[in-house]
Amino acid sequence: MSIDIKQATLESLLATYFFRTSAESAVRKLHELIASNQRFTLDRLLRDHRLRGNGVMEGPESEGRAGTDRLLKCCSVLEIASQAGAILSQYEQEWRLQLLTVLTDSSVRRYYEDFYPEVNPQLFLLRLLGVNSPTIAYDDASSWALFNRFLELDSRFVADLEEGPRSLFLQLLDDWSILYRGEGYRFDVIEETVANPEKFMDIITSPVVPDDPRSSGLHGFVAFLAFSIDLQSLLLDAAAYPLLQSCIWHHYGYWFDNLSDELGDKVSLAVSHFLAWHPPDNLILEAGETSTDAQQKAITQIHDFVARTQRVLLQLFSSDFRQPALNALIAGKPAS
Repeated sequence: MSIDIKQATLESLLATYFFRTSAESAVRKLHELIASNQRFTLDRLLRDHRLRGNGVMEGPESEGRAGTDRLLKCCSVLEIASQAGAILSQYEQEWRLQLLTVLTDSSVRRYYEDFYPEVNPQLFLLRLLGVNSPTIAYDDASSWALFNRFLELDSRFVADLEEGPRSLFLQLLDDWSILYRGEGYRFDVIEETVANPEKFMDIITSPVVPDDPRSSGLHGFVAFLAFSIDLQSLLLDAAAYPLLQSCIWHHYGYWFDNLSDELGDKVSLAVSHFLAWHPPDNLILEAGETSTDAQQKAITQIHDFVARTQRVLLQLFSSDFRQPALNALIAGKPAS
């Protein structure tokens, strides 16, 4: 790939994942807090929200954390792009130094190394530091094609599950309690609704209601299953590039690694409800088809979908794709 194309790709990624998102303002804010040594404010902002009494308030606090998460995702994408040989790792000096100030700060590092471990930003930090990088850079037509597929998939993940009208699903999965019309909702609303075929079909065939945890959550649940199937397909096709494959998996590692036990139990239970699903009698029949035939075909299709989905989730929750990037990180860090 030519140098001009790699430079254009870098500029496009920075525009998409940094300058057009809250990542840019997060870097400015974090840099200001670090420069003025406001340690209490930094530690308070980047605390572990899962501890009792550490819940995050809506407003500037949640926005600051969201911006930090966007920054880490940007670093993750840049590391994957570097792995694929899709960009030149030559960044504007002022931007690089400001980013280094943020990523090497103790409070920020605790946030993405201990509280919510993110492997790719740690690898990217090693790259910025100019460490004898353990990260192998591929650079051929196949790695470029895999990277483009990753970008398409990530664009869908962001639009459908992080920012779009279905975004309440991930919040429910992350153990949020969401208030809607005076009532609090948690993930069990999805399990309960999936177990009720009539209610499920009524919601899933209606337009999504972004503020309604049941509607947004169920539409997001279906979108998440479809995303998982496509992610597994991409990962399997990347088998010849184990480190790139691993970094792509770690881009979504919060859901498939850090929450593997909890997410596996929640999603698998919800998926398993499909096994008891018997479609209604009033199915649309094809020529020469009886109602019983139509029902049996629908049940078979549902069971096939469930079996495939469970196999996909089982592999994504496993250690199949996890280790190469972790090994690279261990190899790149200085001995303590």
